[in-house]
Amino acid sequence: LDPSSSTFVPKLPQSMANLDLDSYLNIWSEVELLRRAFYFIECSEFVTACDGCESLDEIRDRLALDPKAVEIHRRARQEREAERRRQKFDIAGIFFEVGTTNPHELFNHLNSLPNPVGPCVNQDTFTPLVIPSLGARSNESDGKKEKTFQMESSPELRYLVGIAGEIHAYRFLRQEFGGDTITPDAWISKIRLEVLPLVAGEPDKTDDGHGFDFQFSYQGSWWHIEVKSTTEDDPQFDLGVSQIGAATHFAQKQGGIWRILRVRNALSDKPEFDWLPNPFEEEFKEYFRRHQGGIRVSYVRKEI
Repeated sequence: LDPSSSTFVPKLPQSMANLDLDSYLNIWSEVELLRRAFYFIECSEFVTACDGCESLDEIRDRLALDPKAVEIHRRARQEREAERRRQKFDIAGIFFEVGTTNPHELFNHLNSLPNPVGPCVNQDTFTPLVIPSLGARSNESDGKKEKTFQMESSPELRYLVGIAGEIHAYRFLRQEFGGDTITPDAWISKIRLEVLPLVAGEPDKTDDGHGFDFQFSYQGSWWHIEVKSTTEDDPQFDLGVSQIGAATHFAQKQGGIWRILRVRNALSDKPEFDWLPNPFEEEFKEYFRRHQGGIRVSYVRKEI
């Protein structure tokens, strides 16, 4: 320790910390590696306690460390690091860590991207579809669909895909319908509260039981938009009980319009959008295949 302050004085001079460009050719002894490692350790008590040790075994003996206890702690650290890696994802060029990064930061990042490109949804122009053949599920191979489903079965990934997808959807809908129509209070899923918290005096209309994520009035009609997002290009999605209930209700053409905004490649900086009709409306049923009791829905995009 520096007698004039509590600042730790490294055991090696700065010159020993710097490496030449061809240092990778050197054959490093354990003693030399330890000496250099001590330079970067900021805990002066630990370095002082290990003074004179020339191997890891000497350090363990000096500190009276039980090898079994060391292995237990090593495995625990590896598990913590693995858990952090599982919760860290690249979203449009930045890393987002579940539970650490504020979703509003993700919103600001995605909001800085170029304007999204997609179908003319303000004119209710659907993505061109073809009637799938019997047993058909999508444009993609079964292997790729299975891989996508397994990836998104991770709770952390599903959480992020949901947030990123709805942020992309919010930006896209504002672009198509205008900012006066798609205001923050049109976003009524619970994700909105994480991304854009309520302002003072604003009532909380969010609820994941609505059966849709956005609700707004446009040209005399009420629109109800359910967002379905995926990490890849997979044209199949699941419908929850509330979504099936809402879709069935609005299929009777009473009370408004219910649509699906499919966000593909939701974690990229160039998401793609499919504007889909209500699969429960009689005139559109033939364009969809329902699997697993109607919970999973797939469609086939028309090649253009």
